[in-house]
Amino acid sequence: MFKKYVSAISICLLLVLMSTSAANAIESIIREAESASSITPPFVTQDDPLASGGKYIVNPAVGGSNNANPPTTGIATYNITLNEGGTYKLFLRVLCTVSGTNDDSCYVRINGATPSATPGTGGWTNCNNIDGDVSAAVSQSWFWAQVRHYASEPGAVITFDIPKGSTTIEIAYREDGLKIDQLILTNDP
Repeated sequence: MFKKYVSAISICLLLVLMSTSAANAIESIIREAESASSITPPFVTQDDPLASGGKYIVNPAVGGSNNANPPTTGIATYNITLNEGGTYKLFLRVLCTVSGTNDDSCYVRINGATPSATPGTGGWTNCNNIDGDVSAAVSQSWFWAQVRHYASEPGAVITFDIPKGSTTIEIAYREDGLKIDQLILTNDP
């Protein structure tokens, strides 16, 4: 009789562990920047053999910065479906140009998400000083940067609480010259 109870308890514990691990499955969604569902000007797709897939998106207009408010054009939109809901981080693979500190920012918005920092106008996260955590040499080659919110919480790493299902990630230009190659949305801690 004692063995029956131990066996029943073991089965219950195993079921709890299985349901816990299934609920916490790691999910990572990777997209090529140029594979957006839509890309509006002034964003364009350009070639670079060192970019993943050989292409990236950029606002090439010199002096084409939009620092005050997120633009209504110059937006790349990515349709995604999440199998898991929960807390996610967004990483961008970028290259900042040589011309100085004004080619290192964009706006990011995930529809239906709640960011960990107060978003700006229209729910956009102002991701400025992307190259602030890397050396000048690294910022002149492709590198990964986690989205941070420099307007409301300077330098703070941002997470997004996103429900399970379909949503869109939007990236808008803020300063001209920032090259965007890939994005990864992940709930991997």
